[in-house]
Amino acid sequence: MKLLATFAVFTLFAVATCRRSAEEWKDRVIYQILTDRFAAPGSASWSSCGDLRGYCNGNFRGIIEQLDYIAGMGFNAIWISPLPQHTEGDYHGYSAIDMYTISWHWGTEKDFNDLVAAAHARDIWIMVDVVANHMGIGDVSTYIPFDKTEHYHEYCEIHDWNDAWQVENCWLFGLPDLAQENQYVDNELCYWIDWLLKTYDIDGIRIDTVSHVPKWFWEKFKAAANVYDVGEIYTSDLGKIQYYIPPMDAALNYPFYWTMKDVLIWGKSMRDLANKYNEMKARFGATMHVMGTFADNHDQARFLCDRNSWTLLKNYVMLVLTMEGIPIVYYGTEQGYTGCADPNNRESLYPNYNTDHHLYWFIATTNYWRGVLGTSFTAADQVERWIDDDFYSFTRGDAMMCATKIGEFGNLSRRVSYHNYPIGTVLVNIYNTNDRVTVQSYGIDISITGGEPKLYLPQSYISANAANAPAQHVASE
Repeated sequence: MKLLATFAVFTLFAVATCRRSAEEWKDRVIYQILTDRFAAPGSASWSSCGDLRGYCNGNFRGIIEQLDYIAGMGFNAIWISPLPQHTEGDYHGYSAIDMYTISWHWGTEKDFNDLVAAAHARDIWIMVDVVANHMGIGDVSTYIPFDKTEHYHEYCEIHDWNDAWQVENCWLFGLPDLAQENQYVDNELCYWIDWLLKTYDIDGIRIDTVSHVPKWFWEKFKAAANVYDVGEIYTSDLGKIQYYIPPMDAALNYPFYWTMKDVLIWGKSMRDLANKYNEMKARFGATMHVMGTFADNHDQARFLCDRNSWTLLKNYVMLVLTMEGIPIVYYGTEQGYTGCADPNNRESLYPNYNTDHHLYWFIATTNYWRGVLGTSFTAADQVERWIDDDFYSFTRGDAMMCATKIGEFGNLSRRVSYHNYPIGTVLVNIYNTNDRVTVQSYGIDISITGGEPKLYLPQSYISANAANAPAQHVASE
């Protein structure tokens, strides 16, 4: 009866959905939040959440209240936690017990509709995390819509992560594993994702645990969703990721994420960044433009946990925001959060909505100029201009990025002779507009002081657009 009622409401009152495509998402920059940890109404005056293993009371109304904080960093998309009612206590939301009811912890249907409307009014798109691999822990006979034992695989544990059968059929962390080969499960999951997108006007989805579900099912799920999706395929094996693209539009770029950490945290050669990009570009081609590049996330220790360096973090964030892909920044990175293993990397953001934090400004500045460049930047491939063990420079369109692993105590100079600028062009560093270089017949002389990253644009961009840029300053930490 629940599904019949739901279908009736859906048929009569569903709103039109934009069904944003991968192509449309290319100009988006995503801010990832855990709904429970980001904000509640009035939480700017609260103290930080004391028990990170329980609920911290964040909800949709809190997100609405802090949309200006998000927009102030230049983000035009938000990735939020799974919507369904979940196993009580699972504040993250990845353990659904009723797929057709929004978790009361997050708010009501009206609250969520109000969030979508308020975000869209600011041209901020909504990406929702979705799970089609498993349900929550408990009595499955009470679950909606999968209330029979035949809807699930028989219990087994994953002992060999290279065994595809185990990965696809056994239970992840003891969560009941859905049997997509069951026709009812197959049909219902595809109906549900279509219903979800139509009912709530969602712009895109992040798909959890992709490799735990057979590829043939994702082909049907993708057809039903018909929206930009980025899949979690937790591996550095490019072949395994390529196996799922298509049907996935893209995947979270774990291979590049781990390479960046190896270089910037553990001191490996910057050449590894260029090599990884070239290897991925050869495999994925234009798909690189819609891969999900990310700075921290809820499943990994934060960058500053492993390496306490603001400077190296800025190099990391600049690379994420400027390399090919759709950038994703995890909430709290802009406030210098240092959380290590789960749940310590899932801190409450409240009360730390400090728009004067230098990392907030750094992200806002990068995103502002990314927006100024528009499709001339996002549609452009990155072209390597210099690479050695300590320094990496590349261009996309008219922008030139310079990153280094030397850290805050290091200085270096390089002459970049391979570039795409006319002689005499004045290039300005967006992070310090007093830092200017003129393109000479022999190239561009780049000087790095204190390991700071640089993003150079021709003076013409700065002159035309500087008035609306985030105010240049060195803010408090």
